[in-house]
Amino acid sequence: MKQFPSALVEKIASILNIFMIRNIINSILTVIALLTLPGCDSSDWDDMPEQIQIFVDKYFNDTDIESFSDRNGRYVVVIRNGAAMTFGTDYEWITVDGRGNTLPSMLISDQLPQKLYDYLLNLEAVSHVYVVDRDFRTIRVQLTDTSLSYNRQTEEITYSTSSSDN
Repeated sequence: MKQFPSALVEKIASILNIFMIRNIINSILTVIALLTLPGCDSSDWDDMPEQIQIFVDKYFNDTDIESFSDRNGRYVVVIRNGAAMTFGTDYEWITVDGRGNTLPSMLISDQLPQKLYDYLLNLEAVSHVYVVDRDFRTIRVQLTDTSLSYNRQTEEITYSTSSSDN
């Protein structure tokens, strides 16, 4: 059996120790990075009523929650680098604002009355909706340069351009 010089054995052992230490350090740094990544504060998600969680998960899946608050019976959800939503005491949306981003087409097709959705389809504007808000009388839709109002009782749709809104 051939024996290696002790200096070579010590050098190999030293190199192996360096690799082990480097792997340990990389593992520690990976754990620290995972723990400090921005994301949904689990308490924010846990504090959200289930109906709001379902809405957020359905239309804004794979996003991080920046904040959630209950403001006197109005629930506000803000998505990091994305939409802000307000819900009423019945957990139904009042406002969904893309904050400069368009809203998901699935949200528009699921949440707007069929007549309003069809109108948006005819305008080829479903993928150009930035804000929707509603009250008991009206649903308002903000497009790139146009606002639509839908009367929930009469089903009448009116619009105005941004320049005439000022």
